[in-house]
Amino acid sequence: MGFNFGGLNYVQYLLARRAGGLTTADIDPIQFGDGNAAATAFNADHVDVYSGLGALVGEAVEKGQARIVLTSDDLDIPALGVFAARTDAIADPARRAVLQDFVGRLARYFAWYADNLDAAERIYIDRVKQSPARARYYVEFGKARLRPIDAELIRREQKIADALLEAGAIPRAIDVSSEFNTTFNAAVN
Repeated sequence: MGFNFGGLNYVQYLLARRAGGLTTADIDPIQFGDGNAAATAFNADHVDVYSGLGALVGEAVEKGQARIVLTSDDLDIPALGVFAARTDAIADPARRAVLQDFVGRLARYFAWYADNLDAAERIYIDRVKQSPARARYYVEFGKARLRPIDAELIRREQKIADALLEAGAIPRAIDVSSEFNTTFNAAVN
């Protein structure tokens, strides 16, 4: 199983292994420096299982050489991309207003993208020169939305932190709620 330490790929690896009731003695885990290296090893048939972004192994899936067996949703992983702002920027009313505007524009972009998948696909075909099948694959994986930070999201993230502690990936228990700020929730809706 190919994975890389840190981030989504590692969390997927840990939770998938735990969901299957497997230990490292049951599999041949191979840790790579980053997700691209793990995907390259999978695409070159050097590892049998890959944990990470589906788009990086999309061609193998398209050709029927591989199939997706678990997703982040199956493992209850939010698969978050995040935007972080400095505490002093959030505390400053003028800078917070700029951040609020940015988050609102970003939310509108993601909504446009989700409502215009055919246009996004044409961009991948015409500008990026991808095949129609590859373009559709990227468009589907590119769908995202900004969502307000709520108690359910924090619960899911806490579950991941607890799994990382259990696996020995972090040295002590942490409360993830201190990492999240609801200041910009109104701009997301």
